[in-house]
Amino acid sequence: MSITHVCLSDLHFGAETSLLTELDENYEPAHQQCSPALARLMACLRKVLAAEPQATRPKLVLLGDVLELALSETHEALMTFEKFLTLAFPEGGDDLFAREIIYVPGNHDHHLWEIARETHYLNYLNGLPPGAALGEEWHITRLYQSGAEDYPEQRLLTGVARRYPFLRDLRVSTAYPNLGLRSPDAKRSVIFTHGHFIEPLYTLVSQLKHMIFQESPAPDTVLELELENFAWIDFFWSTMGRSGDAGKQVQQIYERLASPKGRDDLSRRLAAGVVARFFSKDWYPDAVQRFALDKLFEAFLDRAGAHDRIHTDDPLGPEAKRGLIAYVTGPLLRQVAHESRYTRMPEQLSVVFGHTHKPFEERLSMPGIAEPVDVFNTGGWVVDSVERQPLYGGAVVFVDDALRCASLRMYNESARDEAPAAVHVGALADHPLGASLARALGAAAPEADALTDALELGIRIRAHALAARNT
Repeated sequence: MSITHVCLSDLHFGAETSLLTELDENYEPAHQQCSPALARLMACLRKVLAAEPQATRPKLVLLGDVLELALSETHEALMTFEKFLTLAFPEGGDDLFAREIIYVPGNHDHHLWEIARETHYLNYLNGLPPGAALGEEWHITRLYQSGAEDYPEQRLLTGVARRYPFLRDLRVSTAYPNLGLRSPDAKRSVIFTHGHFIEPLYTLVSQLKHMIFQESPAPDTVLELELENFAWIDFFWSTMGRSGDAGKQVQQIYERLASPKGRDDLSRRLAAGVVARFFSKDWYPDAVQRFALDKLFEAFLDRAGAHDRIHTDDPLGPEAKRGLIAYVTGPLLRQVAHESRYTRMPEQLSVVFGHTHKPFEERLSMPGIAEPVDVFNTGGWVVDSVERQPLYGGAVVFVDDALRCASLRMYNESARDEAPAAVHVGALADHPLGASLARALGAAAPEADALTDALELGIRIRAHALAARNT
């Protein structure tokens, strides 16, 4: 048994709320310094992976929202990413992972997919003779990597790495929105996806299309979902926060979307602004106009703000669970079927996703899939609230050469005045990978304890910073 893949998500490098972005004494991001939590996390992973012999170094899967491109500038996020790289691939030391990283963008770093796919298309154009007919741009990658072609290179992140002479052979590849692994006999498959398509906010354009043109069908493939919604996702979640001075106010919009009171305030502001800007005073009384628009915006924002993160009493809220099942049994399963048409459909399926910032492991029965699906959530590494949220936390998912999955729960926010939970293994069955991780964690106990301490301190500091900012 050997570990082949290690998966991390929702690191939000560059964000001041990220536990992995260092803050100075004024609670401002210090992007050229290494967060103690980041250093402890990488030291713990290094000890865990060294505790059991591995046939080869595992491949790292970065499962979206790794760079914070909505609430920080690109160069700020990249500086923290550099710290991560030099810990994973230290000069003169042993590499922690294989030198090809697979990056699966999410919503906060969706723009990295736009960079990769446009570069990939340019490479395609350069291979055609002048005057040749041009094919369409690609909006998604294959689910399963074929031996004949690689995933598109993420040239921005590869370029950042290769600034260091000792990382000149490192490559960051991009898969989007899904990355699949399958066993040689095709009976077992593990699929990585960031998870934003399980929530209605990220298919907003599709919903508006259906509201206006009710006869039009809803998107039922991964390609259709991305084609209809990519510009919205890229604008609101991966670009708008970097829009100069205006972008500095975007974080306030995101924060207001997270609470009913905040959404009410936003709807009133929008209604008043639209009335003042676009409506004649002799049409209807301002109060009537504002009331009607307020209710319209309120309905829209309630839909837009229905994040699963606001469900703090359940690792996966009811609407998000329905969305997950709908995505897996609909667009995702169609992609699996299309790429398995010359082999066979997998009998055992595992799905790894992030996005919600609430790690969990659960076996879910899903319609149209004979065997229950093993679902792993990688959580997140940010502090969103002054109040403690015990379901919030971060996990690392490991995959072995038999495509078995297990999770190391690195932390959960502890309830106030309670001791933080220790790092522990989360597996859905007794199998060699879970047992191997348990043994490795025993050998890495000092590093795991140091990580727990660093994260607890980081949570307190960021909660204090949030409180200071909101006063």
